[in-house]
Amino acid sequence: MGPCGAGKVKTRVYGPVRCEKRIRVYGPVRCEKVKTWVYGPVRCRKSTNTGLWARAVQGKYEHGFMGPCGAGKVRTRVYGPVRCEKRKDTSLWARAVREKERHEFMGPCGARKGKTRVYGPVRCEKRKDTSLWARAVREKERHEFMGPCGARKGKTRVYGPVRCEKRKDTSLWARAVREKERHEFMGPCGARKGKTRVYGPVRCEKRKDTSLWARAVREKERHEFMGPCGARKGKTRVYGPVRCEKRKDTSLWARAVREKERHEFMGPCGARKGKTRVYGPVRCEKRKDTSLWARAVREKERHEFMGPCGARKGKTRVYGPVRCEKRKDTSLWARAVREKERHEFMGPCGARKGKTRVYGPVRCEKRKDTSLWARAVREKERHEFMGPCGARKGKTRVYGPVRCEKRKDTSLWARAVREKERHEFMGPCGARKGKTRVYGPVRCEKRKDTSLWARAVREKERHEFMGPCGARKGKTRVYGPVRCEKRKDTSLWARAVREKERHEFMGPCGARKGKTRVYGPVRCEKRKDTSLWARAVREKERHEFMGPCGARKGKTRVYGPVRCEKRKDTSLWARAVREKERHEFMGPCGARKGKTRVYGPVRCEKRKDTSLWARAVREKERHEFMGPCGARKGKTRVYGPVRCEKRKDTSLWARAVREKERHEFMGPCGARKGKTRVYGPVRCEKRKDTSLWARAVREKERHEFMGPCGARKGKTRVYGPVRCEKRKDTSLWARAVREKERHEFMGPCGARKGKTRVYGPVRCEKRKDTSLWARAVREKERHEFMGPCGARKGKTRVYGPVRCEKRKDTSLWARAVREKERHEFMGPCGARKGKTRVYGPVRCEKRKDTSLWARAVPVSYTHLGCKKIF
Repeated sequence: MGPCGAGKVKTRVYGPVRCEKRIRVYGPVRCEKVKTWVYGPVRCRKSTNTGLWARAVQGKYEHGFMGPCGAGKVRTRVYGPVRCEKRKDTSLWARAVREKERHEFMGPCGARKGKTRVYGPVRCEKRKDTSLWARAVREKERHEFMGPCGARKGKTRVYGPVRCEKRKDTSLWARAVREKERHEFMGPCGARKGKTRVYGPVRCEKRKDTSLWARAVREKERHEFMGPCGARKGKTRVYGPVRCEKRKDTSLWARAVREKERHEFMGPCGARKGKTRVYGPVRCEKRKDTSLWARAVREKERHEFMGPCGARKGKTRVYGPVRCEKRKDTSLWARAVREKERHEFMGPCGARKGKTRVYGPVRCEKRKDTSLWARAVREKERHEFMGPCGARKGKTRVYGPVRCEKRKDTSLWARAVREKERHEFMGPCGARKGKTRVYGPVRCEKRKDTSLWARAVREKERHEFMGPCGARKGKTRVYGPVRCEKRKDTSLWARAVREKERHEFMGPCGARKGKTRVYGPVRCEKRKDTSLWARAVREKERHEFMGPCGARKGKTRVYGPVRCEKRKDTSLWARAVREKERHEFMGPCGARKGKTRVYGPVRCEKRKDTSLWARAVREKERHEFMGPCGARKGKTRVYGPVRCEKRKDTSLWARAVREKERHEFMGPCGARKGKTRVYGPVRCEKRKDTSLWARAVREKERHEFMGPCGARKGKTRVYGPVRCEKRKDTSLWARAVREKERHEFMGPCGARKGKTRVYGPVRCEKRKDTSLWARAVREKERHEFMGPCGARKGKTRVYGPVRCEKRKDTSLWARAVREKERHEFMGPCGARKGKTRVYGPVRCEKRKDTSLWARAVPVSYTHLGCKKIF
């Protein structure tokens, strides 16, 4: 029920509803100070605009903000009321991913300073242009929003109204780190629908220039966008409008995912100092060169740099202004992804030593050649750069100085994201321009082929490789030297994302060029099928595997050889770290081509049931796949084979990284359709309850769990059997993404303590309601909670008991994504304050309607509000 007797309201996240006794619920404006984490009532009948809070994942502090219409201060974690009766434009905060500090910003229309972590009001009545922040890491659903100025409703994946009929410029939010699909959005000014991967309306019919934000961390494709001012289409990997007809230079912001520090930058045109998290506008009308910051993903230290033109020292996280009016060459820093140490380097022109993690200034007045570091944050495209020593200006995504006057070849370092050790490489010898994806010097004047380094994302150990022998240019997606003059095939390294151990593989035998997305050698001259390695996402253990062609079963985490000469059906593994396109593959046994997003072999000739792996890190759409045994096509979000001919119950893995909706799937054994949020097979014909494993993305250790019915301890990577034959309720473990520690929990019915990584037993024999733990994504600390019915305190990582024997309604905690602090909330029915990390009690015995918080991963909507202001 909506507030104020309003009809039912549909919303993804939040908001208390009306209670029978019309007793005050949480949230609307003008109410007394309320403490709560996320939430917020919607608009009421009196047309008073109540606050709407964007939900906050991984927030760690409480922030304050100025309410609409001069309302008193309200405390909440993430925030932002909308326009109030006085028609003042209040601030809107985009939600904050993994933010850990408080930030300040200037409100619209000369409003006082507000405090919040991520932010940005839109244009106010006084025609002042406020800032716009790209919102939203890891959004997974489409959302709707009300357009500005009474405009019609627009549809876009991540949000932001466009220019309205009244010619007011509203804000547009670029969506989104780790987006994997193409989205549509309504263009500005009634323009036709535009298509773009992420972001932004294009030029409208009235030729007004709307903003475009390129998104995005971990992008893997090139995108195009419409430039401002009717400019031609520009091509760039990430970001930004270009110069418009009036020759004004628009601003470009490098987007920042998981930033953790405050940054400052110098505004354009001698403007006062502005505060923003990452980024900076470019040349202004006065032709002064402002600073540009390379963006920083998951940076954890503060860095300093020398400002342009002898300006005072500025503080920013990742950095570096360009040449100033006095024509002095300032330093440029390649950005640093998840770096955790500080590094030093020599500034240009004999400047003092600066401190920064990765980077390097360019040529100074004294014509000394400084060093250049190639940067490499999960890059997946090829870049070009000009060699050193008097070469013309070169193009490269990450940057820096060129050849010096003395014709000496400067060094290039393949940048290492999350590297923590030193690596060695062979320098070039004045080579010409080379083409390669992750970088480094190419063939030198002596025609010797220098080494190419496979870049290492989040590598933490040293690796070795065999250098090439003057071989010709080779093409491969991820790296490494190619065939040499002696026609010997050098080794190819499957690249390793967040790998922390060394891996071995069998090299090819002078095979021809093969095509594969990531990895490995192909068929060799002897026509033997060499192994193919799917790359490994954040793997932390060593894996082995046997090659195809009658080889024995091999062990590997991510994987698989293809069809061998003997026509045996080898395994196919959906590969798939952050995949963003649909792929096709040849099924086993000469089967026809199947279509599926990531994953699984289809029906084979022998009618054998092949395995299907629900892939799936951060999937966001529903996919179809061919079931085993000639079964009909089933529909499910990510996951699982359907009924087979032999009526055997196949396994279904709920997938489930950061899922946010309920999904349906076909149960085993002809069972009816079951509804569940992420997970599990239903009861089969024999009435045996099959096991369900919440699937685990980026797990790094082996875990144990207690089997059902007193069964022996079983070993499995992710876990949780359900009810057994004896009708005892065994524990179910919510799955854990990127967990790194083992946790303990209290078993049901006074059972002994069990050890498992993620946890939560359900109702026990004594009919006491044991606690249920919402699963925890990337949690790193242990948390405590109060058990139901006055039970003793238990220790577990994430939490929330349900209704107890006394029929009191205990609190239910929405799950918490990457939360790291404890939060408090008001319990239902005047109950004492409880301590838990994420929260929301439901209706209590007195029939008072307490607030209910939908669990909330970065969603924000506008809702209709309550009639009464409590």
